[in-house]
Amino acid sequence: MNADAKASGTPEAAGRAGAAPDDAKAVVGLAGAERGTSEADGRPSTSGAAPARPAAGSTPSTSSSDPYKRAWDGDTIHKALLAGLLSQVGMQQTAEIKASARTGRDAAQLKRMARQARNEYLGARGIRFAIFPGSPLNKKPPAFVMAGELVETSRLWARDVARIQPDWAEEVGAHLVKRTYSEPSWSSKRGAATVREKVLLFGVPTVADRQVLYSRVDREAAREMFVRHALVEGQWTTHHRFWAENQRILEEAEELAARSRQRGLVVDDDVLFDFYDARIPDDVVSARHFDQWWKGARRRDPDLLTFTLDLLVPTADEIDTSLFPERWPQGELELPLTYQFSPGTDADGVTVHLPISVLNRVVPDGFDWMVPGLLDELTVATIRALPKPVRVQLVPAPDVGRDVAAWLRANRPEWDDMARAGDMAEPFRVAFTRAVRDLRDVDIPDDAWVGVPERLPAHLRVTYRVLSEPERGWRRSSARGRTCWGCSVVSRRGRRPLCGLRCGRRWRLRLRSLPRLGRASRGRRRGRFRRGFGARQGSCRRLRLAL
Repeated sequence: MNADAKASGTPEAAGRAGAAPDDAKAVVGLAGAERGTSEADGRPSTSGAAPARPAAGSTPSTSSSDPYKRAWDGDTIHKALLAGLLSQVGMQQTAEIKASARTGRDAAQLKRMARQARNEYLGARGIRFAIFPGSPLNKKPPAFVMAGELVETSRLWARDVARIQPDWAEEVGAHLVKRTYSEPSWSSKRGAATVREKVLLFGVPTVADRQVLYSRVDREAAREMFVRHALVEGQWTTHHRFWAENQRILEEAEELAARSRQRGLVVDDDVLFDFYDARIPDDVVSARHFDQWWKGARRRDPDLLTFTLDLLVPTADEIDTSLFPERWPQGELELPLTYQFSPGTDADGVTVHLPISVLNRVVPDGFDWMVPGLLDELTVATIRALPKPVRVQLVPAPDVGRDVAAWLRANRPEWDDMARAGDMAEPFRVAFTRAVRDLRDVDIPDDAWVGVPERLPAHLRVTYRVLSEPERGWRRSSARGRTCWGCSVVSRRGRRPLCGLRCGRRWRLRLRSLPRLGRASRGRRRGRFRRGFGARQGSCRRLRLAL
């Protein structure tokens, strides 16, 4: 207890029955001082010529120089007293001084008001008290205190006050505290669900906001959060082989959905949750529990948790993947294709990847045919993009487009042959004009095709992505107002746009707008540029591209 508690601190409270008065004072002083002190002012007790023997029932610490010299542990004494004073614990509640109360006050008064604002405590069952002015703790009130007595005069005062730690009250009064939990959340770092815990002792919050494992509160809900967040959504860190295989199959399923452009083709998260829920035991509630269980389960059945394409895409057999090829043939080249199903974005549709080393060998002819799987959509969209005088003769557009697509498949060579022929193949608009003439006896003039490609939906226009050297990675063609290919002209004044050449809408790049590329030239600084090309456009003659 504190120095102000000398009247109530007795030798019996410290467990020293029949001790000398000086020793009793030392015990009382230690009870109100910091840990490991004996006097009221916090200094170790050295009074008396002869060393004092330890009191019965105490656990003093032994000095290395004198085995009979002891120092009392104030925290241990306070914990013992706290067991009988749990209803007299208080938590500090600092109040703000209003601006109106500061007016007309001098420095001493403001200092006193600030000290009084800190000397407010919330006690058991909602009572409020303050530390008695005569207590040494009144000047620097601690966060949590216990009081030997509560006396009400002008207000409720706490006397015989000592500083305590809130976890002491939780430990000593474990049978009296009430715990509440809120805001369950998933922790990727811990690989488990957590929840906020609040501990109340007679209404005093000894613990206000502590993160604890949700499995200690509700194991069933914690397991559900683990399965959904970790296994289904992937919010965890793991190196299990089944997980990497499942991600690969998921990417394959998403790619299949992007090719066929069908919404809802891949199953939702609820199907994946049911898959894991039926195979994982009920006692697996976190990543640590899962690792322990899977260590033995994978030996019995390595494919227990591995997805299959039929599970993710039940209608996978109905999709003809040959209509959505992975490469675009042109002459001797095989250009990689990727598909994205992202309506409203620039990358929606088919993307052709062009290595910059073969860019001068690629011609734009043939790309207007798109891939075979999009021919029906292309014909319908073309009809709707034609001028109104022509469009009104081709209604209803879906039926006419379907007939035109069937005519083109029956009267044109295979897609691989047309794509490989490049500029020697018949353009799409010429074949479309012949099909409409044969089916509906409608002649489409050449001037009606002006602006039709630009009016087509984004996914029915090929996007070109120019790639730099393999070891340097790939780069997109840039946005409007910047140079193409992710490169620029190198000159003495720094980087400049490539001959005034600008990209098309956003980062879509049309091969017809590219300048003719000549022989390669090397940069002045060795290692600065990988490859350069001469350009013919406007007044530029020889330019180097920074890759």
